[in-house]
Amino acid sequence: MKFMIICCLLLHTVVSCNTALNRLQTDALIQMIEEDDPPANPVQIDLYYEAMCPGCKFFFQTQLYPAFIKFQGTGVLSIGLYPYGNAHEAKGPDGTWNYTCQHGALECKANLIEACIMYEAKNNPDVYFPVINCIESSSNPERATKGCMAALAGFSKQQIKDVYSCAKGKKGNELMHDIAVATENLSPSHQYVPWIVMDGTHTDDIENKAMADLTALVCETYKGPAPRVCQK
Repeated sequence: MKFMIICCLLLHTVVSCNTALNRLQTDALIQMIEEDDPPANPVQIDLYYEAMCPGCKFFFQTQLYPAFIKFQGTGVLSIGLYPYGNAHEAKGPDGTWNYTCQHGALECKANLIEACIMYEAKNNPDVYFPVINCIESSSNPERATKGCMAALAGFSKQQIKDVYSCAKGKKGNELMHDIAVATENLSPSHQYVPWIVMDGTHTDDIENKAMADLTALVCETYKGPAPRVCQK
């Protein structure tokens, strides 16, 4: 009898060990499959706008920035900002570019400052996006800029000076020319602002859906596992 009990105990141990081993092997296999499966690309939203455009400000405040906050850190959404819009550029005798903007010289200055903020922030959206949203939320971008940079990006006095120097100098001129070229090379050409491009494509349907509910559009478009914000 004792022998039979010992055998049963040994058999139970072997079965339990095999079950545990099979479970570990299965878990390891699932992990290997998941690691080999490349993550889905983020949805790319590119906004072509101008700093003092009322419609652009509205989209920024009601759709773009809220979506940025909701998807921040998830890898689901990537945003590109192109502050130029309906401006025009002309090359001067010295090789630099002169700009005229739909809402006047103040808008040209604001466009340049926003481009330079992105540059000073090393194109890190976690740093520059709150600042530009702060500027776009103000009725007077020029007056709001310094406070927005200090409060939301943590820029030092020297960094704030560097942004203004950039906007007045060669670097800002180069940055704005790059943005102008990107805007002029849009296909189809932009007809108005804000002009919203998703994953390299602009259509009236994309524009209308983005203006109405950008978060829902991103959730609908993303090919990976739905993040919490998309789970209703």
